Amino acid sequence: MDNLALIERVKKLLVQATEEGWTREEGLTRLGSVFDAEGVERLDAYHLDVLWQTGTATVYAERRSREMSDPDVVLALPFWRYRTSEDTLVRPNHAALNMFVARYDDPVWNRILPPIGFNCRCMVESLLKGEAAQILGDQANVPGDKRLPPGAGPNQGFDRKPWAFLRIFETIEEHDEYTNEEDGE
Repeated sequence: MDNLALIERVKKLLVQATEEGWTREEGLTRLGSVFDAEGVERLDAYHLDVLWQTGTATVYAERRSREMSDPDVVLALPFWRYRTSEDTLVRPNHAALNMFVARYDDPVWNRILPPIGFNCRCMVESLLKGEAAQILGDQANVPGDKRLPPGAGPNQGFDRKPWAFLRIFETIEEHDEYTNEEDGE
């Protein structure tokens, strides 16, 4: 998807969808209409669904990280913890990050703040300084990138910068099973 006008319309639509609480079906229908309005061939159902899932996850993640970065919030909750859904769909590189803790302002979050792959269901939660100290122990002052578990990080080729996925998502392959590494978390 390299049509800038289309990308901007899709972004606006996804933000509107999360603000107004659209259902998945309503969102998919409206996404299809955006392609029609731009005179661009509609995506197949699989890619449209991936666009919806990854796009709404991006909107929620951006909003949540802004709220969690508010100066009043970080006074009380200065650490973030990465969480997966802890089910069989979690990809290994995401599972390696489960329960990873770093300060909210640690540059490591520029790389691992969810979503870090298509259809990613991971999230970040805030922690008290005392909670983080118990988890990190003597590693509390070690930068997050030096503590990342082996194999942890975004899916190969997935650009973590918000909305960058819109330019590359059409290249993902469709899979029959949701347990495939490309489709889970």
